[in-house]
Amino acid sequence: VAGAHVRATATVGGNLALAATRGLESDPATILAAAGAAARVATPDGGEVEVALAALLGMEEGGPPHPLAPALGTAALITSLSIPPPPPGGELFFTTRTAARYSHAVADFNAGLAVGVEGGRLSSSPVVVFGAAPSEGAPWVAARAHAVEAALAGAAVGDPAALAAALKAARAAIPGADAFVAGL
Repeated sequence: VAGAHVRATATVGGNLALAATRGLESDPATILAAAGAAARVATPDGGEVEVALAALLGMEEGGPPHPLAPALGTAALITSLSIPPPPPGGELFFTTRTAARYSHAVADFNAGLAVGVEGGRLSSSPVVVFGAAPSEGAPWVAARAHAVEAALAGAAVGDPAALAAALKAARAAIPGADAFVAGL
């Protein structure tokens, strides 16, 4: 993530706080949210609370960021992250990003997919998270792609109809998606 000068001074929690408060194009946010991460947050009143990262960052469909999100980096602090283990039957986990340059560039698009697999079928609860800027200079949008998840839920691994439905749902759900998924 980022160049050496940033990695030497930055934290993952700081990256996530900037994603929550300033709309930072965050690769770790989409990867960790797809993995089901939870953030432990030190609150302004001196307490601590654990919040699903997707909820903290407002990635749930139609949902605003968690009430603590605006305080991140000033009065609230992400102190740790936890990622649940994969399901017993196994899991497919995939992330991708596109950017103007190969390295040291802000992503134009990134996504994460986590889905359990058992008996050649995808689980009934896949998680698909994306981040995208719909056009040059437009604000970054990060969200769960519930319609894509529904298209994949329970499908046979490699089912072309389910994959076509998921791509169609992605094009509808992700701002500027045609620029990113046309080559998939």
